Amino acid sequence: MKTFFIVSFAVLIISCESEKIQQEPSSHHILTDDQLPKGMQISFDTLYIPIDGHLDNLALHQGKFYCLFQKYDSIKTDNITSFFYSKKLLQLGLDGNYKEIFMNKDFQKMNFFHLTEKNDTLFLIDNWYGKTYFLGKNIDDFLQTDRINPSIFQNNQYKIYSVCFGEFGGKILFQDIHTGEVFKAASTCAFIINEIENEYFITSYLGHLDDFTSVVKIVDPSKLEKKEKLNFEWEEEEYIEGDEILLDTIGFQIQTSFVVNKELLHIYRDKEGTYIGKIKERQMESIYKFNFDFDIFLNQRDEKNRQILIFNITNPEQEGILIIDGKKMKFYIINQI
Repeated sequence: MKTFFIVSFAVLIISCESEKIQQEPSSHHILTDDQLPKGMQISFDTLYIPIDGHLDNLALHQGKFYCLFQKYDSIKTDNITSFFYSKKLLQLGLDGNYKEIFMNKDFQKMNFFHLTEKNDTLFLIDNWYGKTYFLGKNIDDFLQTDRINPSIFQNNQYKIYSVCFGEFGGKILFQDIHTGEVFKAASTCAFIINEIENEYFITSYLGHLDDFTSVVKIVDPSKLEKKEKLNFEWEEEEYIEGDEILLDTIGFQIQTSFVVNKELLHIYRDKEGTYIGKIKERQMESIYKFNFDFDIFLNQRDEKNRQILIFNITNPEQEGILIIDGKKMKFYIINQI
């Protein structure tokens, strides 16, 4: 059962567009400021762009957003109408300056792909065919290179990889940076990993049929099953493995997890709203309710440990970019002009 209190925290609104989602909380969903983690800040800004389409993918690279927009389009030839998704890639600065990046026919034909950054290089990865491209010196210059498998988390001890095969299972691989040893645990499917005092917290989600969500703690990865090498191919997997299962539920989705003041927190949504919560006795306990409903999708975790996400607001319909950086949470609302 959720208990709601009064929240009063400083929210910075930088444009009138932000005011569309600033609503007074109802008397039934009122929160107190002592429920928000100490020092945490939530703010808003607006980015104005001339692109018509849905924000599908993005990455933060050298202080600029690289935003991939898709639009369901059609073309008519010889009385036959063909439907397709047209794509546009935009370099977008935090100061509002933007530049469209040329995407050739090969990029336009890609159906499953994502942008990511590694070692200060921006990559575009074709998930279906395994092709990898990197951004060269020129903004329009994406060059093909050897396939890469980016880790989803790295510290001074391990690189951690997530391998997902949907309803057929998944796994996480811990590779010791110093020895090269590889250790495996089942996970369907890990999308965010957090570390608190040398313990690892794996948040996993599978959207097949019902929503499956789990949070697992792993204390010592070297005690997991040892593998000869990194293997990104499918193996017969269990659902989840770990030292302690903190949460394992159906019909519920954690949208991301993050750490504030050495405490693991989660953003999640149910039919009543969108919340920040924490897990207590294998149940999710809300500690803060946003005064607007939204969904978020994790796209990138950069080398500064910032999370870069796409968010979609329900009412009014808006989308944009959310950055979670320690105790700071900033929403950049996209206004297409």
